[in-house]
Amino acid sequence: MKILLLNHNLKEHGTYFRAFQIARGLASRGHDCRLLTQSARRFYRRTFSREGLVEIVELPNFSVGIVKDDGWGPLDVMWRMKEALCGDYDLMVAFAHPPNVFYPAAFWKRFREKPLVVDWCDWYGRGGIFQVREEIRLYRQDAKGWRLAMQRWAECNEERMEEEIVKFADAVTVISRSLEDRAADLGVRRSRLLRFPSGAPLDQVSPLDKQECRRKLGIDPGPILFGYVANYHPDEHIFLEAVGKALRAVKGARVVVVGPPFTEGLAEEYGVAEGLMAVGRRPFEEIPVWLGACDVLLLPLADNISNRGRWPNKIGDYLASGRPIVTNRVGDAPEYVERGGAGVVTDPNVEAFAEGIVATAQQKHRWPTWGREARAIAERELSWSSINGRVAEFLESMDLLHR
Repeated sequence: MKILLLNHNLKEHGTYFRAFQIARGLASRGHDCRLLTQSARRFYRRTFSREGLVEIVELPNFSVGIVKDDGWGPLDVMWRMKEALCGDYDLMVAFAHPPNVFYPAAFWKRFREKPLVVDWCDWYGRGGIFQVREEIRLYRQDAKGWRLAMQRWAECNEERMEEEIVKFADAVTVISRSLEDRAADLGVRRSRLLRFPSGAPLDQVSPLDKQECRRKLGIDPGPILFGYVANYHPDEHIFLEAVGKALRAVKGARVVVVGPPFTEGLAEEYGVAEGLMAVGRRPFEEIPVWLGACDVLLLPLADNISNRGRWPNKIGDYLASGRPIVTNRVGDAPEYVERGGAGVVTDPNVEAFAEGIVATAQQKHRWPTWGREARAIAERELSWSSINGRVAEFLESMDLLHR
């Protein structure tokens, strides 16, 4: 079969990794897969490439007043509409709901009358991501006047799209129990639903020698090094306050942060600025080395609807790297860490998280065991090959995917 997959955001951001791995799994079964995503660099041109068996098309990221990663680029939407209406495809797999996914999917169902599978992997409206963005003023620091109005208008429209797209899908896959229940509440029959987590990139991330990684990165081999990787920082308050407390207790320790800057002045407010080693966004091929340089990896999760509904991509990377993890008991992902004995899982508050970080730092003798268990979980429960097998079997059982 010829399959068109739509990812709404920039390449190597957020949902892209899930979409690519699903495409990779379908392609390994003999299907011809084309994945549409947004270019991180191209303003008005397309670029074509191939990664293994998957053809990747990066579309223009030009957007009018709305954040590029949100999928509102008019050139992007128009090109996808043309591909959906005119391309010779047998099946569409749509990830999330923004306009560059919603409208091509809607036109596909209306005019092509071919199968549509929707993957729901984040809780946006009704108290989800949009509410968190507002609380931490994400995208608001530089957006003023008409730009701020455009961003708010876009989010209001997306609340409708988020729920509408799953209603006209032939099958719906979800990333969490919360979204599974929400889809059922919207009228999606359980027989048309499949829940599965995002997997671990076992062939891209593996346990590496810590001192060799630090040598490559020019990092002091001595101090305890905590690691944190993020696409953006919805939980920056609980993270920075807890880390500030932990670093005052663990003398000489530092935290390497791979990702965008925190809200201006926040690290200073929590007294943690001097303990952070902020290296900015890095290409994914560098991530294994940064993870390998760390002793313990941190995954902050405040207790809110957004975190209960999502599956942080970084958990797969963390587990695959074979390092101990400290996280909070929110959503589905921490269950794997706690059940598998791959680190410390605490209540979702600053004091408990800080205590967990300190306790992990003080138990160096357990780091190797925690790390081995982390890698074992990645290989045993979060292998993309087994996850993709489940996906294919589900679609074949519904007669949406043919060998």
